[in-house]
Amino acid sequence: MKSRFWKKTYWMILVVFFVFLIITIAAFSGIVYLNTMNAEKSAAQTEAQNLALYDEKMLSAVLRDAEEQENADDTLRNVMLFTVWNVSVNKCKNRGDQLEIQKEGKAVSYTLAGDKDVYDLSTFEGEHIEIGDDPTIETLDGVRYVFTQNEDQSLGVTYLYGRSLAAADRSFGQLVLTSGFSAFGILALFALILYFIMRRLSRPLQNLRNTTERIAAGDYDAKAPVVGKDEFALLAIAFNDMTAKIDSQMTQLKESADEKQRLVDNMAHELRTPLTTICAGADMLRRTKISEEQKTDILISIENEGKRLKRISEILLDRAYIGANGVKMSEVPLLSLLDETLGRLHIPAEKAGVKLSLKGEETVVNGNDILLGLLFSNLIENAIKACSVGGKVEVTIEKTNDKIAVHVRDNGKGMTEEQLSHLTEPFYRVDKSRSRAEGGAGLGLTLCQTIAESHGAELLFKSEENKGTCATVVFPVSFTIL
Repeated sequence: MKSRFWKKTYWMILVVFFVFLIITIAAFSGIVYLNTMNAEKSAAQTEAQNLALYDEKMLSAVLRDAEEQENADDTLRNVMLFTVWNVSVNKCKNRGDQLEIQKEGKAVSYTLAGDKDVYDLSTFEGEHIEIGDDPTIETLDGVRYVFTQNEDQSLGVTYLYGRSLAAADRSFGQLVLTSGFSAFGILALFALILYFIMRRLSRPLQNLRNTTERIAAGDYDAKAPVVGKDEFALLAIAFNDMTAKIDSQMTQLKESADEKQRLVDNMAHELRTPLTTICAGADMLRRTKISEEQKTDILISIENEGKRLKRISEILLDRAYIGANGVKMSEVPLLSLLDETLGRLHIPAEKAGVKLSLKGEETVVNGNDILLGLLFSNLIENAIKACSVGGKVEVTIEKTNDKIAVHVRDNGKGMTEEQLSHLTEPFYRVDKSRSRAEGGAGLGLTLCQTIAESHGAELLFKSEENKGTCATVVFPVSFTIL
């Protein structure tokens, strides 16, 4: 399994912090080392000066006493000189430092009374050290020293002094060791704290991943938890919005697919009856000897069923054309359009014994006059069919500040709430027997709904049984010209 993002980030930060810590400790140790060496060099110079000054004072005091006793000569003076110098050399040797008293670049030598051996005023064992004016660090027998020199012009000698760095090296080594353990402790503590921080910060991403896995498994209602107000919370909110929109689109697609399936099923059912009638009539005409009157009735039945099939195909084609090509808009005067529509339906209304009326002021909307004419023609025709003899259909234009509404009211038999809820579904009929007899296809109001939606309008229905129905087309202000 591949490493997770938070783990990669964790190790990357940890490595960067470790490198930074090492560099910091190295820089700190380097600074401490340089400061220590500078201090040791300064101390070596001071100590060399103090040794020369101390020896000079001691010799002056001893020689002054000898002169007061009147026994001072060159021999005594040399003995005293070598004695004082030897004390300084031994003192440096005892504390681990190096000292050589030079004259003309060589260690000063002397021989004790009665002794044939020659002694050098030096702690060096056969080694010769040369230094310049600045302090120099050299190693003797595995021990480092800071060497410096100081000239005593009154005695004509040079003090070559080497200050031991053993204590300083031990302290620096202890410092490095302590820094190493401290760095390890700091790194361990930082790693622990960083682990919990990274786990805490990566939890929203883990929750988001769990949510996507649930959605992939089929739980489309899964939502990512939103915690806090940071970028992860905003990401969770955006993700939830995205899933909600996808779920909504999937629901719409499912509803559209279900509607198409219902349309196909209803079409199959609706086409079966007229086709059966046509085939049966044609078979009867071909096989059976019938009278002219019966033949005429069969042909009329075939013609009516053929017209109904044509009407179904025309409505379906109109609906498909609107959905595919949209609607070409122009200025449409509603009052004139409705008056023309009522004129076309005047004769069918008279035959049905229904009175038509139109009220309202001229109003111009942005629309398609042919489609709007088809819309109002269907609504008015349905209203006429719903009325009995002596009924009336009123068409009214209502104009307000925010909308234009066209009402088509009838005083027919009305509908129930259940019938209203299915009114615009394809092939739905309120009165199935009467619709078939009149050649209805059950697609008129479905086409009306499509035309209204293409104009940004609403198609509303209100009805009461035995009192009548009101169909209303509401145009938004954006479609109003005047």
